[in-house]
Amino acid sequence: MFQLNTHNRFPDCFKLQIAAVSPNVPQHHHLNLTLRFGEQWQALQQGRIKWGLKGGELHLKLDSPGLKLRDRPQTFTETLSPTDIPLLLDPPSDEPTWEIFTPSAYPILQGEILLSPWVVLHQDAPPQDLQARFTVKPHHVYLTDAENLWPHSISPNQHAVLDRAIVNFLMEYEFAAPLSLITLASQNPVFNHPSASTAASDHLQGQIERITSAQPDNFLALAKAAHLDPKTDFAGGNLRGTELNNLDFGSANLVGVNFRGAELCDCDLSAAQLQQANLRGADLSGAYLANANLRYSDLQRASLALANLADADLRGANLSQTNLSQTNLSHAAVSGAYFGENVGLSQEMAANLQERGGIFL
Repeated sequence: MFQLNTHNRFPDCFKLQIAAVSPNVPQHHHLNLTLRFGEQWQALQQGRIKWGLKGGELHLKLDSPGLKLRDRPQTFTETLSPTDIPLLLDPPSDEPTWEIFTPSAYPILQGEILLSPWVVLHQDAPPQDLQARFTVKPHHVYLTDAENLWPHSISPNQHAVLDRAIVNFLMEYEFAAPLSLITLASQNPVFNHPSASTAASDHLQGQIERITSAQPDNFLALAKAAHLDPKTDFAGGNLRGTELNNLDFGSANLVGVNFRGAELCDCDLSAAQLQQANLRGADLSGAYLANANLRYSDLQRASLALANLADADLRGANLSQTNLSQTNLSHAAVSGAYFGENVGLSQEMAANLQERGGIFL
């Protein structure tokens, strides 16, 4: 006797559901998967935090000759158009994985995504197990609010470091297990996930106290106080309004980071991973962005004056109203990138960008 078992650990933030739909084909079922996203309040230390997801990974495990995976599921959503939710499918395997992520214009995913048709189940085939699970990595988790954890007077740099310190804590003690798990199996699965020890909670409290008492604008010192590596531990982080001028982020993993309004003048961001980053209104004057990956990033109203983006990947990025005075865009990939109302952009350069696939609004 096979049973459908569902385990959603944070249902306000993420809920995974599955349903069988019978099409007009004898002895066939389509298994439709629904993903619901929202925000979750959670107690932490003497206060609480609210968080949402910028994305995650959907893993599907098929252990039956009667289950057939569609090449690509159709996607429907209540709040975002299907093209706004990229679904990256790994090469077909026994355990295919989709990565779902929000566009840079949205801080978190909210609403419902329906994948349909998802799997075809043949009734006459020998039944075996099916498992769907949703997991997250640090850059998928985004704090949207916090109460009673630190003073309201902290600087944007302190807030950015506290944000990632808390996310790292959650990853180790809350998100090590899947956020959601569905099984169609002959035996009920055992759901286990770690919990934070008193020592771990005390360690986090110590980090919060060190960060809030440190020099508020020295980003490197703040990151060191939190035992965070600026090049690896801030992907997906909220660095809105931070002051980071002249810092070295070369080859850093900054996927999905929120740099809105940040000061990044003369920063070394060469070969940095900045896909889906929010850089709207950021000051990147004189920044070195050669070979940086800025696919689908939002640079609207940012300043790239005197910046070097040679060989950068800007495909799908939004550069409308961006200051491009003396910006080096030689050999940059701009196919599908949006331009328009750009300060400092000559007619000759605009024509060149159009020839290379840039889109002018």
